[in-house]
Amino acid sequence: MGLKLVNINKSFGLGITKPRKKILSNVNLEIEDGEMVAIVGKRGSGKTTLMNIMTGLNRPDSGHYMIDGKVVGFGRTFILAQFRAKKCGIITKKPLLVPDLTIFENITMPLNHRFMTRKRKLKRAREVLRGLGLKGKGRFYPTEFSDLDMQKIAAGRAMIAEPKYIFADEPTAILTSADVDRYMDFLEVLNRAGYTIVVFTHSKRVAAHCQRMIPITGEERTPEPKSDVDDFADEAAEPPIEEEPVSEEAEIEQDSPELHEILGEEAGIPAKEPAEEPVELTDLSEFIQEEEPAIEAKPKRKSTGRKKKKTEIEGETDETE
Repeated sequence: MGLKLVNINKSFGLGITKPRKKILSNVNLEIEDGEMVAIVGKRGSGKTTLMNIMTGLNRPDSGHYMIDGKVVGFGRTFILAQFRAKKCGIITKKPLLVPDLTIFENITMPLNHRFMTRKRKLKRAREVLRGLGLKGKGRFYPTEFSDLDMQKIAAGRAMIAEPKYIFADEPTAILTSADVDRYMDFLEVLNRAGYTIVVFTHSKRVAAHCQRMIPITGEERTPEPKSDVDDFADEAAEPPIEEEPVSEEAEIEQDSPELHEILGEEAGIPAKEPAEEPVELTDLSEFIQEEEPAIEAKPKRKSTGRKKKKTEIEGETDETE
């Protein structure tokens, strides 16, 4: 049955002082079950806004959204939450893993709201870790893994509840060019396993791994800084302006006379340091101080108080005898 969007419109703003900013205008698309589709567009064209509508995180201003032949009602929040928990798995630009939780705890977070025994949860987590190539590493923490492995763990968290559809918003944003193809090959394996995958990207390299591409253009696009991987940017980068080299003679001519006066130089001619005049020392007696004779220290006299006391005590003892 798949997904189907009919005349989806979305604008942002209150429209009081400024008119509302239109992001999506009459978007129509259809995705069949088992497909791997790339929704491509420039930065700011409304890809993330469209993904939020397709996953029930945002409501459109008008239009209809059908999934498996049923119209998704955007009225109540808890109904959208149930729809998202059962049908959708989401992969964001960054893994958004909790650093204080183990890989097992991060992956099994979508199962916490379901009535599932710990034994069954462990079994499902082992299956996912085995599929990610991380068997036996459930007790480790996210900081011990590379960016590619963390993004794979985020994909494992998205598919552990066995949703039918997986939505990936710029899944290769933090990956190096060498890891992009490896991660997209991993998503192709998930697609062959039976998941319908919708990738939102601006890179032709990422879109080439999908079965077909659906272009999207926003009504109004906010300019954003370009990057090396922005393959859909149609504006060529302006070449850098090369400065003409300035010769040494031109630099000397450009110096102002006031600057030379401050530096004590003439224009274009460095100032010579004055030569030191030789000093004739005919008589050195004026510069040499006569040493004063050292004062001899007088020897200290020893106190005889103890001897007197001693003789007195001896005299007393003689008399007593």
